Amino acid sequence: WVCLGLLFLSGLLAFFTRLAPAVAIPDLRAAFVLNAAELGLLTSLYLWPFALMQPVAGVLTDALGPRRTVTAFLVAAGLGQVLFALASTFPAALIGRALTGLGASVLYVGAAKIMAQWFRGREFGTLTGAWTSVANLGGLTAAAPLMALITLAGWRFSLGGVGLLMLA
Repeated sequence: WVCLGLLFLSGLLAFFTRLAPAVAIPDLRAAFVLNAAELGLLTSLYLWPFALMQPVAGVLTDALGPRRTVTAFLVAAGLGQVLFALASTFPAALIGRALTGLGASVLYVGAAKIMAQWFRGREFGTLTGAWTSVANLGGLTAAAPLMALITLAGWRFSLGGVGLLMLA
C-alpha cells in the first residue's frame, strides 16, 4: 500500500510538472527574457518527448520491469525538473523541460502494469481510475496553490522543490 501511495503521488507530481509552467509564465518570461514563441516552446517542450516515448513505453516496461522503469524514469523527471528550476540559460531550461517530459512519459504504463500485477483483475479498473483522478489533482495543485507558493518562495524554489520530491 505504501508503494501504491507513492505511485499515486508520482502521478500527481508528473501532471503537476506538465502544467506548472503556465502559472509561472510571468516569472519565466522575466528570468529568460522570452518572446511569445520562446515561451510557447518552453511550456510545450514537455509534451514532445512524452509523445515520442509512447510507442516504446510498453516495450520498456515489459523489458525492464515496471518498478525499474517507473523508478528510472521518475529519476529522469526529477532531474529534469531540478535542472529546469536551476537553469540560468534558456537552452538549459529547455533541456530540463524536455527531460521532465521524457521522465514522465512511461509513468502511466508502468503504473498500470504494477496495479495489474499486484492486485486482482476486478480491482484494476477502480485502481487505474483512482490513479488517474489523483494524477489529475496535480493539475489543480499546479494552479492556485502553486501561485501562492511562487508568491511566497519564488518559481525556482517552488518548481525545484517538486523535482526534489520526485527524486525522493
